[in-house]
Amino acid sequence: MVTVRDPVDRAFSSWLYARRFGLMPGSFTDALRQVPELLGHSRYGEQLQRYQEFFPAHQMHVALFDDLGKDP
Repeated sequence: MVTVRDPVDRAFSSWLYARRFGLMPGSFTDALRQVPELLGHSRYGEQLQRYQEFFPAHQMHVALFDDLGKDP
């Protein structure tokens, strides 16, 4: 099972977490410019493609993070 989240929401959440521990520079906008991985981790197509090399589609379930929150 794979859960995907709105890419900007996911990046902002990661930024907040890193800021809490002093690991992220300046504002969210600054961080997006300086740390491309913030949005890179949201390139779900690239990440899912790796799994598809090992698992057929019928063995994978992709769910939206927001849907799980509304109806677990």
